Amino acid sequence: WQKEEDFQEAARTGKCGAIFTVEGGAALGGRLERVDRLKECGVKAVTLTWNASCEIGDGAEVAHPKGLTPFGRNVVRELERRRIAVDVSHLNDAGFKDVCAVADRPFAASHSNARAICGHPRNLADWQLRELADRGGVAGLNFCRDFLSQTHADPMPDDVLRHVDHVLETAGEDVLALGSDYDGCDVPGWLDPCDRVGDLHALLAREFGRTVADKAFFGNAHAFFARLEN
Repeated sequence: WQKEEDFQEAARTGKCGAIFTVEGGAALGGRLERVDRLKECGVKAVTLTWNASCEIGDGAEVAHPKGLTPFGRNVVRELERRRIAVDVSHLNDAGFKDVCAVADRPFAASHSNARAICGHPRNLADWQLRELADRGGVAGLNFCRDFLSQTHADPMPDDVLRHVDHVLETAGEDVLALGSDYDGCDVPGWLDPCDRVGDLHALLAREFGRTVADKAFFGNAHAFFARLEN
């Protein structure tokens, strides 16, 4: 999917689709002109960092993280100019604040949970969730066991529900999306393999209503990318 019409066609016909994203701004190799190449390839979102450091800034798991570099600030501006979503998952708190200072358009945390529920640095503090809400962004629920619970080695449905409830309470029902991270982590047994994600939809629909479940599974992400094109 590259255009709004693609999303609409997939929704109308009930087909599955995918968007092309890049996890880790190290792919730019410190060269701003490579943003144009990403655009040519149809990339729709770029995660600014991974866990470590790159030319853009430091990841959330760096020992003494700093914010965005001057190059990183320029990357944010250039991604926005090319209508490529800025993704702040993996970014540290100082870098998140720098994105807030530079960004003029909605941005996303594609796969990050609520830090108030699980205190991992990869998760989002309440002020970050509120920033996403105020700016028209989304936060994708991450299924990584370490980001869901600090007490349960194999998190249960209630562990996931606590994150969902907190995001809804803090940021409203238009922010929550799915991040999953199925291809990059160990997920709870009840969500493994990925074709069991329908169980999560049923759980959210039962606990929070069908509207909230549908928004989390498609509507909010769809609306985010539509806003990005305006």
